[in-house]
Amino acid sequence: MVAGKSGKILTVVFVSVLSWYTGLKFWKPIVIEKLEEEGRLRKDIDLYYDKDEAPRDWEDLKMKVKTSLHPELKEKYEKEHATEQTSKLLQQVKDISKEK
Repeated sequence: MVAGKSGKILTVVFVSVLSWYTGLKFWKPIVIEKLEEEGRLRKDIDLYYDKDEAPRDWEDLKMKVKTSLHPELKEKYEKEHATEQTSKLLQQVKDISKEK
């Protein structure tokens, strides 16, 4: 075990890095979407933000955690997710064609 000052330092460093990372993951989408909404987001700077990366709901978040812990589930999840998205798009196209 790490004892004394070095253990405390490692703990503080770990908690600091974890806090920074989770804060970045939490606040980045909120800030970017608000700036886009207000029209103040600069297009000349690449922020490396993908809206599809953020979980849509609680189930999506649980599946992202599961697939990161068990990579063999990732392919199955992606197939199911792609099928779900395709069916939603087809339904939208049908709805639009009914309106016309």
